[in-house]
Amino acid sequence: MHLQDYLAAASMLMVVVGRDEKVDYINRYGCELLECEPHQAIGLNWFDVFMPESVREARRAYFRAIMNGEEPMPIGTDIPILTFSGQERLVSWRGTILRDANGQATGVLSSGRDITDSVRIERELRESRDALAALIEAAPVAIAVVDRERRLTLWNPAAEAMFGYTAAEVLGGPSPAIPPERQAEFDANYRQLFERSRGVTMESQRRHKDGHIVDVTLSTVALRDAFGEVTGAVGIMIDRTEQHRAETLARRTGRRLDLVVDQIPAVLWTTDRDLIITSVAGAGLQRLGIDEPSLLGRAALDLAANRDRVAPAMHAALAGSPAEYESVFHDRVLQTHVEPLRDDDGQIVGTIALSTDITERAESEAALRESTAQLHALSQRLLQVQEEERMRISREVHDELGQQITALRLDVARMKRRGAGTLSEDMESLLQQLGNLQTSVRRLAHQLRPSTLDHLGLTSTIEQTVREFEGSTGIPTRLEVPAEEISITADVATAAFRILQEALTNIARHANATHVEVSIRVEGERLLLSVRDDGIGVPATGPGDRASLGIIGMRERAESFGGTLVVQGRAGEGTTVTATLPLRRER
Repeated sequence: MHLQDYLAAASMLMVVVGRDEKVDYINRYGCELLECEPHQAIGLNWFDVFMPESVREARRAYFRAIMNGEEPMPIGTDIPILTFSGQERLVSWRGTILRDANGQATGVLSSGRDITDSVRIERELRESRDALAALIEAAPVAIAVVDRERRLTLWNPAAEAMFGYTAAEVLGGPSPAIPPERQAEFDANYRQLFERSRGVTMESQRRHKDGHIVDVTLSTVALRDAFGEVTGAVGIMIDRTEQHRAETLARRTGRRLDLVVDQIPAVLWTTDRDLIITSVAGAGLQRLGIDEPSLLGRAALDLAANRDRVAPAMHAALAGSPAEYESVFHDRVLQTHVEPLRDDDGQIVGTIALSTDITERAESEAALRESTAQLHALSQRLLQVQEEERMRISREVHDELGQQITALRLDVARMKRRGAGTLSEDMESLLQQLGNLQTSVRRLAHQLRPSTLDHLGLTSTIEQTVREFEGSTGIPTRLEVPAEEISITADVATAAFRILQEALTNIARHANATHVEVSIRVEGERLLLSVRDDGIGVPATGPGDRASLGIIGMRERAESFGGTLVVQGRAGEGTTVTATLPLRRER
């Protein structure tokens, strides 16, 4: 075989580059690598066409130095080349200097092997090994490797943390984390790996360095060499101790929850996003006289008599907001609390609701409301009767008893003028006592029912009452009233007067005040009465205390007319009583 035939048949790139840097010869393999025909490459400048720009000038200079005998021919080097399509390939080169008869260098015969793919594979393999090592190092699961003699050759940080042994303590020996009662299990699994090359995944146990048992999920796989022979085993262990505890607790909790759901006098039910009932449970089903199958698959909105209340609440739950509503079902009143039902990702997949039968409670509340209304009406009637009785007694005391005392005083005065000596003196004493009695009768009649309230109106009565309070207690009192008499119905005027009377009585008895302010004004169709003192503030009183009863009485009077009464106070800063009443009773 001629040299040229050998070069042409070689399974590597063979190229001759002359002293002028041009390609004098290239074999078939080289043409395939460079993606060209021989005639396309012959005569081209090797460095300008086939060398990447990054190495072009450096390789050209080195070639020239070889031609001039300034540099030796390198034994082997890896240099990239460019194909006709511009793709860069890495080639491992070996070369020989070609010389003429005079020993002068005329060019270089170079052989090259394309190592692009092998270098890439080696790099990827190295990166893969590095990534695997980093993964094993950072893995949250315990990883252990044993050889054929069952000696540990790898023990990652997670294994150290899970079992308490450091790698330095265990490498080179058998695993100390295998409890004696689990050794036979380990041996059987290991034999299976070597005999059948089959790994296992199973629940097992290992022992921590401090002695406590660790529940693990164990997965094993065989390690093989380049010839496929099993050389060891990899064990991956996940700590299931807390999971098992949680599962045990969940099972117990689930059983308890099932017992609770089955026994509570309510109905627990769920729907999908279309509000179709998907589950029903609870002792409330029996009370309603229905069973689970009769409800499953039905539309929740079709079951309630008052759909207008149910629909907004159910749609609110689907939108993410809890809601409550009352509905009528099978002639029973149900109170339902509904919330969004979410999956493991937090997405709303339906609703979950708890319905409680409140029929008896609703009936009791209705009866209570009716009873309260009756008591309220009775209270108003009692106040009215009380006021009418006071008016009658006041009139009789003032008219009949007052007239009789006046007549008696006139008779005694006449007798005094006719008598003499000690009898006259006795008459004088009797006249004095009769005068005091007459004053007391007038005061009593005024307290029972001020005549000014009927004859002069509310404003004048309040002015008189405030003057009497100031005179009897000595507490300076500032009064603000409208310039003109207030147009108000008699019963509302009486209520306002009684509230003022009670407020002033409380101040006199409990407040220790040094100054009092009373104001009355009209705002629209409402009368505002305010009594403020600078005393000790609202005291802590019990339900039976006089002050507490007084406040209750004032509030009842105000509310009986559709008004309000507010008591505000702070310790050491006094108390303000504000009553708001309609100018005319609200029917």
